[in-house]
Amino acid sequence: MYKRFFAFGCSFTNYWYPTWADIIAHDLDIEFYNYAAQGIGNVAMHTLMLEADLTHKFNQDDLIIVCWSGWSREDKFLELGWRHGRGNVLSDVFYDKNYILNHWSYENDLIKNYTAIISANRMFNITTQCSMTPFEVYEESGYAKKKENEVLNNSTAKYIKQLYGKYLPNIGGRIFSSNGRMKNAYKVNDPHPDILGHLSMVERLYKDLDLTLSKNTINDVEKYHRLFVKNVSDKYDVYKDVKEIIKQDFRKKQNFRRISR
Repeated sequence: MYKRFFAFGCSFTNYWYPTWADIIAHDLDIEFYNYAAQGIGNVAMHTLMLEADLTHKFNQDDLIIVCWSGWSREDKFLELGWRHGRGNVLSDVFYDKNYILNHWSYENDLIKNYTAIISANRMFNITTQCSMTPFEVYEESGYAKKKENEVLNNSTAKYIKQLYGKYLPNIGGRIFSSNGRMKNAYKVNDPHPDILGHLSMVERLYKDLDLTLSKNTINDVEKYHRLFVKNVSDKYDVYKDVKEIIKQDFRKKQNFRRISR
């Protein structure tokens, strides 16, 4: 049905252990390009989709899946790569309070992210799209509390509501959220889902794509999960055989396109 698979996202799509994208590539066993990078946001993803299209020439036989990221990420292309994507502006040590006070606003987050998502859907034939970080509602996000001395006045609230009304209906179809297990069963403090969590996301995506996971893939995923639970320590040390298995099995057939050094 598909001849090539392109994945776009952040660390939820490209991580040091198999993600939903790796599972799909493993299951379909087709040419695979992973354009995801840790820490990047939706603006960077949009630019990478254009780069991928210019490089590979998207066609009707391609499976293109985007896992949109958090909305308060500051994307910068520095030193020949997106490796300086540093995650959430509001929770990351790389951005101080002065930066947040003077260079961040929730309205800007809404505009730049909706613009990236809507224009990407109009430019490219995205097969389906998902997100493992929910699209926040301002009052529920706690963002207003993090921006000191800012009060969400009536005019700001009204403007935000107008933005939602303008952009949300044009987002380009449904965006499937994880809605499943996001816990990490490994012996580490890691906000990323474990391998079974990624399997849960694949099951949701496959339902939308009218695909069926093979029993062999499910067995493989469960095997990797058990292996990780057994071998991953509190210091993120992984036994050599675990890394070697990933290299030789899950990712051996991938045309893995690294976008960072």
